[in-house]
Amino acid sequence: EFLFYILVSTVIILYVNGLVIFIFTLPVFLTILLSIKITNRFLNFIGKISYSLYLVHTLTVFAIINVAHRFPKDVGYQIGFTFLAITLTGLTSYLMYSLVEKPTIKWSKRIGYNV
Repeated sequence: EFLFYILVSTVIILYVNGLVIFIFTLPVFLTILLSIKITNRFLNFIGKISYSLYLVHTLTVFAIINVAHRFPKDVGYQIGFTFLAITLTGLTSYLMYSLVEKPTIKWSKRIGYNV
């Protein structure tokens, strides 16, 4: 059943978004499918900022898309804006993690409560 859902998801992604999106999502599908435990510094970093990434990715990407609509629909521009969106999303997420999330977690540990 799980493999069926993976196959259906793959077909839908290819049909709706094309090969480029599939190539970007393929490592995620393979990791899930093969249940490979990957441990490295980059993925640990992504795990740390994941909540901030979740919070800011839509706003950041939509801001980049809004700017991108003012430029020609050239493949070079699309690739450039894609990398810009990824970079700014990562940077914004890291700043949110460092300046908001981390201090808030530290602050919340000092609050005691009685049950």
